[in-house]
Amino acid sequence: ETHLDMVRAGIAIYGLYPSDDVNKRRIVLKPAMTLKSKIVHLKKVPPGFKVSYGSTYQSPKSTTIASIPVGYADGFNRLLSSRGHMLVRGRRAPIVGRVCMDQTMLDVGHISDVNLEDEVVIFGRQGDGFITVDEIAASLNTINYEIVSALTARVPIIYPKLS
Repeated sequence: ETHLDMVRAGIAIYGLYPSDDVNKRRIVLKPAMTLKSKIVHLKKVPPGFKVSYGSTYQSPKSTTIASIPVGYADGFNRLLSSRGHMLVRGRRAPIVGRVCMDQTMLDVGHISDVNLEDEVVIFGRQGDGFITVDEIAASLNTINYEIVSALTARVPIIYPKLS
């Protein structure tokens, strides 16, 4: 016997769709979380400068590399090494080199006025820029559930005050 008085919200609790089969006009969801960090180190580098473990990235020209204190110990996937992006000042900054245990490096040389402590958005909106959980999942050939559930207890959760 069932009472049909419960709903399994699943990934919808994050404001994400469980699949592309959901009619997004009928059920409107808005992402409920943003993953943010900040720039903790900036370094101007010459052409040919090697970045990260194994020197897997070599700068093709003079640029600025930003270090972000987010790594695979936080649940940020290593497969995003040299292929993912983060937002800095609303613009996409490519991940360069390997995602490390505690940090990730970005090329921010094409972005004006980048400073220490600037906010970095890993997924979510910043200015006119937006990186979705679904975009990250697609680049890793996985599902959005894996991206949000991989975040570890090292990542602080901040609930905004509702007005």
